[in-house]
Amino acid sequence: MIVFQSILILNLQMTEQYVCPESGESFCQGAEARLYLTKINGNEVICKERFSKKYRVAELDKHIRQTNVKNEVRESAFERIEAGYLSLSVKAKSRALKKCAQKNIPAPRLLHFDLESCCVFMSKVKGIAVKNFIDKVYDADGNVGAQIGALVAAIHLAGFVHGDLTTSNFIINPEAEAGSNSRVSVIDFGLSSTTSTEENRAVDLHVLEKAMESAHPKRDGLTTGFLTGYREKIREGKNGVELERKIFQRLEVVRARGRKRSMVG
Repeated sequence: MIVFQSILILNLQMTEQYVCPESGESFCQGAEARLYLTKINGNEVICKERFSKKYRVAELDKHIRQTNVKNEVRESAFERIEAGYLSLSVKAKSRALKKCAQKNIPAPRLLHFDLESCCVFMSKVKGIAVKNFIDKVYDADGNVGAQIGALVAAIHLAGFVHGDLTTSNFIINPEAEAGSNSRVSVIDFGLSSTTSTEENRAVDLHVLEKAMESAHPKRDGLTTGFLTGYREKIREGKNGVELERKIFQRLEVVRARGRKRSMVG
């Protein structure tokens, strides 16, 4: 009984710590989520809330939001201790974020998540969005692009794709050295999926290519650096040269498909 009481106290303390702030306190809002900066145990923490869309059917809305949370974090073993109102998760395992941690890929580290409120708590990544950095700095395109490419290749070699690659989903720390592995980090794995097919990897590359062309026109060095950095890193994988050839061969097919769609309208 004493053990259960101790567990209950610990669980309530954790619940009190990880509470999503009020919506008016968010410092950033996108189409699917709000971001909050809060403090837990004296450390700055990012809370990402996937908020409800009132125009969607309630059941569908919750399913979509929870699915996106699960894409970032997934319970692999979920044990519950039922004692009246006590329900304790004692083991949770992340998907994309944990893979990043395991492979030393610069990304936020998962601290806590709650499927009911669709909130994910992560460590704060120091820096600004690459999009904002590129808009102000004009002599670092090749270097920044190469670091982004190496990051994307590392993600692919880890066995998953990001699914929503844009320069807004990379954070750069201007204070870090230009060649430092921690200079550029990747965020927002809500659309990530576990896959190792050339098709999905090529689509990931093409999405970022188009995003760069749209957000940063006439900055060819950024895209060139990105593809060069990707090639160099992907060759480190098993049968790397052949893997590189297959991915870029598929990328040409994906590009052609996009051009055809544009012509047809």
